[in-house]
Amino acid sequence: MLCSALPRSGFDTFSTCLLDSPDAEEVAFSHHLRPRRSRLYKHWSQGGTMDLSDIISGLFGVVPSLLALPKERRELRDNALRGILVALDETYLYYRDIERGKERNQDREALLVRYWSAAAIPMRHIDRDLARRCDQKAEYWLDPDRYDTDAVIELGIGLESVRNAYRTLLSPKSLVQRPISARREPKL
Repeated sequence: MLCSALPRSGFDTFSTCLLDSPDAEEVAFSHHLRPRRSRLYKHWSQGGTMDLSDIISGLFGVVPSLLALPKERRELRDNALRGILVALDETYLYYRDIERGKERNQDREALLVRYWSAAAIPMRHIDRDLARRCDQKAEYWLDPDRYDTDAVIELGIGLESVRNAYRTLLSPKSLVQRPISARREPKL
């Protein structure tokens, strides 16, 4: 079977869908898909015909990239979750110190801004809403006095709320979420 028998729009749609998928960003750096697509697409768009062997050889060039996607996606997900875990842990430790009578510490609050900002960046590839909440949490730590408890709950940036979202991504079926109002953050 020759590819010329297929409508060009079908080929264009397939190649565009393959390269414009959410995972395409993660494999673009590998340079496996782009050169293959360019050569095949150029040949195709100039009215050339390809037999089945051309298609198969092109697919063999793409397969390693596609097989690498799950591993790269898993690493991206792990890094994003690790960033949130660090931000959560550091925030809980800071609140623990305040509850034990230590004074507010501007340097630690500045670190919390950095932790939450750093957590938001890789999370945007995994869960945009949680990335937004991490970014809002970073903004919160720039000036916590501007936020009352209702604003924290409304924005979904309470620690329990963020931790529940983290746990859902960590292992959706095995961890049970606690109610969001289970713990109130102390007023700084």
